[in-house]
Amino acid sequence: MQNLTKQIIKQKKAVICAWKSVNNNDAVRYHTEENANIKAQNPSAKSSILNEADYSKKVGLLTIKKFLGEKKMVYDIGHTCVITTCPKHSLRKLHLKQIEKLFINSTTGHFVCQSCGKNGSFESLCENINTIYDIYLDKTKKSPAHKCFQNINVNQFDDAIVKSTEFWSTQERVANAAFATNNLMIKAEILEKYKVRILKEQTGFIFPLIAADGRIRCCKIFYFNQPVGKQQRYDYVPALSYLNGASALFGWNTIRSNNNEIVITADEFDAMSVHQATNLPCVALPTGATLPQQVLPLFEQFQKIILWLGGDQNTWGTARQLAKKLGESRCRLIRPSNDCPSAHKALKKGLDLVKIIDSAKPIRHESITSFFQLRQEVFTELSEVELVAGVKWKRYPQLVKLLKGHRRGELTVFTGPTGSGKTTFISEYSLDLCTQGVNTLWGSFEISNVRLLKTMLTQFARQKLTQCSKKDYDKWADLFEKLPMYFMTFHGQQQVNRVIETMSHAVYIHDIAHIVVDNLQFMMGLDNAGMASDRFLKQDQIIAAFRKFATHMNCHVTLVIHPRKENETDNLTVSSIFGSAKASQEADNILILQDKRFSMVRGKKYIQVAKNRFDGDLGIVLLNFDKDSLSFTAKKKLAPGLTLIPVNDNEAT
Repeated sequence: MQNLTKQIIKQKKAVICAWKSVNNNDAVRYHTEENANIKAQNPSAKSSILNEADYSKKVGLLTIKKFLGEKKMVYDIGHTCVITTCPKHSLRKLHLKQIEKLFINSTTGHFVCQSCGKNGSFESLCENINTIYDIYLDKTKKSPAHKCFQNINVNQFDDAIVKSTEFWSTQERVANAAFATNNLMIKAEILEKYKVRILKEQTGFIFPLIAADGRIRCCKIFYFNQPVGKQQRYDYVPALSYLNGASALFGWNTIRSNNNEIVITADEFDAMSVHQATNLPCVALPTGATLPQQVLPLFEQFQKIILWLGGDQNTWGTARQLAKKLGESRCRLIRPSNDCPSAHKALKKGLDLVKIIDSAKPIRHESITSFFQLRQEVFTELSEVELVAGVKWKRYPQLVKLLKGHRRGELTVFTGPTGSGKTTFISEYSLDLCTQGVNTLWGSFEISNVRLLKTMLTQFARQKLTQCSKKDYDKWADLFEKLPMYFMTFHGQQQVNRVIETMSHAVYIHDIAHIVVDNLQFMMGLDNAGMASDRFLKQDQIIAAFRKFATHMNCHVTLVIHPRKENETDNLTVSSIFGSAKASQEADNILILQDKRFSMVRGKKYIQVAKNRFDGDLGIVLLNFDKDSLSFTAKKKLAPGLTLIPVNDNEAT
């Protein structure tokens, strides 16, 4: 036994040493304020709030199986996770219940322990398991009562559970506010079953997010009387930062252990509508059409998953992406159309939700297809042009006239003269989409993330923020922090394989739909500066890698490339893009920032759409820069000799 103990201790040191050599993850979500608050309350304590990116380094199934095999831990391979039990229970020969399962994500190694309710990185799990083996297998010492992860940085939610439960329990029951449910067409017993409450001020609904142990981890607040057609406003108690590491879903309390089929929606009203009309188990994702890796273990018991994420075409690409994460073989998707809106709208229209659920189709093999399988998609392309066109820019309505919208799976190449404002424009361009729910990842290889965020925050506020008060800054920072915006920590030259791996990781973890790479030359560096042909070949390989990524991952990639050195008086063209013709060939869209301020009287900046694979419309959009807000806006008058696409006054920003 002593030899076994020495062997385990040796393995423990080897595992910990190996993990110490792993660099910090390269996709970072900014949630500094909540961590600062916790540190202020207890400076010696480790924060209970971790960014997913802090612990989601890609691990892989082989690494997980090897570690568990070394520990002789029995495990099963699930749909998305490796399923085992905490050795604290198995070594003590305790009776294993459903709640005591330990899930390890097969892709990232992120663990969720249903016994202690904690989750975190594979590194933290390895350290804790080795500690457990030291305690329970060392017969020379008396085994103390071991508290898992006592000195290890992981997500834990004791405070969140107390706050959310206390908040929820003090609010009004639905039965006491019938006025709020009159137009919902959702029965009171369904609202009660899902534990929905009304704010004491009777200004909104409270949707509890419930974990596997049945306890409330967070409360999501939906306010009444929100404007139709605008993005819905939600608040969270505790703050949203607590939810990032929580394994909790709205409606999970309605799930039984023998259920093997489930419907997933992106909206709480949709979930209740499905359950009311079909009696099928149905849950809503915590933050809209995104699937955090912490909730994946909850879906391991299901053999069939139906994704019904909404009624617009943009959710179709999202559903396909989530199906890959959940396991395509068990997923069925409901294709949005005019005859198949969101579940709540379908309920209000009196449509047959059972029939709609039955129409859900499986994901086909990605390498084989036929017109029969594509028939509905072709019809959608022809009949629902506005939906297929993608997300519309609100700040650039004239750009929408040309490109029609922002679509998944495309590659956009953006170029312009040095110092013309490429980063400033593309910052606002991406921010516009992000405020509409397009999960965005930024890779700024030229300027620091702090400077980029300074620009973005000013553009977000649409006003000058320099020398503003701490109160005003906090107001805008709190709103900005809620955006699904993430940043890579790369700067300067990087290997393309490492960048692609980080992008893939972000798509998996954060359901990224738009990635900005600014810019290609800074990312490439000067390794092959001595030979132009080698440098062009390297650039072609990088562009091909981004093109493949955009298509395979169904994610839009915007690639900023510097132009060749040309005469300042000449307009840039497609052939002005640095390198060979590979960039212009692979791109779905080419945008050129033309700066005519120094080459002609009353010269202006404008965006030229030089390529548009979607429908071929080309043209220009005049820009007007506001220095205080660092924002570009479209103007109605152009420099002599240029033609502007007509825009309605009520469309101008």
